[in-house]
Amino acid sequence: MIWNDPILDHADYIVLLEVPWRTAAYRIVRRHIIKSLRGINPYPGIRSLISFLRNSRRYYLNQCRPDLVETMNRCLEEQRTIPALLDPEQLLTRCETYGIEIIQAPTATFRRQYLEKYKQKLIVVRNNADRARLLNLLAQQR
Repeated sequence: MIWNDPILDHADYIVLLEVPWRTAAYRIVRRHIIKSLRGINPYPGIRSLISFLRNSRRYYLNQCRPDLVETMNRCLEEQRTIPALLDPEQLLTRCETYGIEIIQAPTATFRRQYLEKYKQKLIVVRNNADRARLLNLLAQQR
């Protein structure tokens, strides 16, 4: 998330796709099977699939280690006070401070809270009606 700040600052719109865990799990399994059958799965095997499902489930259910919760809270608090645009050195320092686990948004709640700073240009798509509204908005911009 952190390393995306310059991109997010300059974006006209930010689209956040949020599907229910059951939908995501179904799609993960489906894609894994299809790619495996075609022989193009970069992560073949049932162990890879189970590991990915387990990590995805933790993300959706906002489960992570207690020390990571503390780090996420510090990161979100700092984000509220930092300037909109960071120079490359400030951005690198921030990434090093919080580490790879935060950069990748460890939970769905963290991602939502992090994107709160950009709420004026954030579009959340949860279902077909939201998708239709997004497509209408984009069509009107043409």
